[in-house]
Amino acid sequence: MESLNPIASCLPPPAAKPLLPSQRPSDDHRTSLDHRIARLFRRVSPRSLLAASALIYGLVLLYVRESAGGGAAATRSAALSQGVGTNVGGVGVPQAVGTARGDVWADYFAMGNAGRAELPYDEFADALRAFALVEHPPDGLNLTRRTAAALAPYVDLNHDHKVGNGELFAFVSKFASSEGEGDIQQGGDEYGEETGGATAKSPYDARRLGNALVSALQLVAGEGGAPGGSSDAAGGCSLHFQRKRGSYVELVNSGSLQFGGSQPFTIEMWVRPTIDHKAMCLISKYNRGKWGQFFVKIDENGRVFFHREVAPWGQRSDRKLPVNAYTHVTVTYRWDQVRQRGESSIYLNGTVAASQREGPQDNNPETAILIGALQESSLPTEHLEGDIDDVRMWDVHRTPKEVQDSMRLRLTGMEEHLVGYWPFDECRGAFTRDALSHHDGSLRETAQGGDKSSGLGMWKPSDITLRSYSDAIGCLDTLC
Repeated sequence: MESLNPIASCLPPPAAKPLLPSQRPSDDHRTSLDHRIARLFRRVSPRSLLAASALIYGLVLLYVRESAGGGAAATRSAALSQGVGTNVGGVGVPQAVGTARGDVWADYFAMGNAGRAELPYDEFADALRAFALVEHPPDGLNLTRRTAAALAPYVDLNHDHKVGNGELFAFVSKFASSEGEGDIQQGGDEYGEETGGATAKSPYDARRLGNALVSALQLVAGEGGAPGGSSDAAGGCSLHFQRKRGSYVELVNSGSLQFGGSQPFTIEMWVRPTIDHKAMCLISKYNRGKWGQFFVKIDENGRVFFHREVAPWGQRSDRKLPVNAYTHVTVTYRWDQVRQRGESSIYLNGTVAASQREGPQDNNPETAILIGALQESSLPTEHLEGDIDDVRMWDVHRTPKEVQDSMRLRLTGMEEHLVGYWPFDECRGAFTRDALSHHDGSLRETAQGGDKSSGLGMWKPSDITLRSYSDAIGCLDTLC
């Protein structure tokens, strides 16, 4: 037992002995250590640091999901042993006996908060990257944070810059390719915040989400575009219209998008009809029986018919459109100020297929523009059966040479006199964006109980090869 010395306990502790000169680190040693640390950090690339951060984030997510509520593995095991389904954001998912399926949204995206039904793009990208690293080792599907962020708009169906559970559900059902895959069912006109308005017939698990990511990444990278996997492929989508579903696109606030009087204009698009001997509208600003301005359609004989609301009330192309093949269709109108007369024309693949004199027509600031149908007594009719891609509108007459020079170019949206451009490259959702941000399109259908927002089944990979300005002429846009 140590003796207690009251005097010693009041004294301050002895000072530490100074290091002898031989014991102190030399300046050379410190410099060498600094250099070694600097070299170490120079060898670590930013990509490696980002991957390490994502891995740590994934491990944290894994710890959270395994520790919360007895662990996701226990939840899966219990559900499997009882033969019951798991739950995704309040939406029941059938559980196949003998196959372990987890609640992907709860495990990776809700971060332990069962009530969290949507994420902003940046958080969604982080969570998607973590999911790929944990569920699909060792390379995590080669999904970088940049590509994960690029996928977010494809998943965001209602364009609110957030990704919801129901939207991810729809993404999986659209892009995953596996046996027993089913479609999603709409729960309403729009995707809600809680579940996105969608329920599923097919499982929503890590394997199928991984399959969906692979398919979507190929599409974003352009591998799902034109046949042959050309580097010039559009890499986007076209819209597929079905008469039995009554599908069409209505351009939002398009009453103001009009070409009244002697205003020159040009409308271009790629068209592939899949049936013949039916009258099918391609684009219209026309409400038969009420008010109209123009429409372009394929008549019963397979010819393009272009109508402006003025005598002689339309003209037909001198040749038919082939079925199951794309044709570039252009209609245009010009006004000769000197001669005081107008002329409307139809071009097929950049060559004149019809032309006639026409005068000015009335203004129409009310009727909406439809793609794939026209209105009759305010109801869409004459629906197209086939595909449309890359729709363009100009407030100027374009010559056949101008059309030929640009019809296989991907526009930037900054071209002079371009007033509307719909490349249909979203590949997802119930809306298609106008590149000029003026008149986005709402994808709709009239079948099965009334007109409603849709988009399901209308998207398909594009077969049109479009080149960028850089590839075609070595500059970024027409202004160079």
